[in-house]
Amino acid sequence: MENVKRSSLIYILLFLFISSFAQTKEISLFSQVWPDGYLYYPKNLEKILPDSIKTAVLINPRNDYNMKNIDDVILFMGAHGWRICSFDNKSNYRSKSEEIGRTI
Repeated sequence: MENVKRSSLIYILLFLFISSFAQTKEISLFSQVWPDGYLYYPKNLEKILPDSIKTAVLINPRNDYNMKNIDDVILFMGAHGWRICSFDNKSNYRSKSEEIGRTI
């Protein structure tokens, strides 16, 4: 009888662990920062994201804080959780990414 209780407890804990792990997803957003400070997000991204995520993640330092230097924009985005994921030496633009944890 003790073995059955122990086995059922293990199965219940395993089920809870798997179900909690399966419900959390990471979504990566990408943007491009050009040398003049312009920030480009993918088209229609604002329409797809819920308002709670959109206001917290989609920032525009050039319009909101009048930053026109690419270094200032990159530092500002880095302080808000964005990371540089690529750099194009020919056109001098950087791609940045942000990972969002989302519970379904």
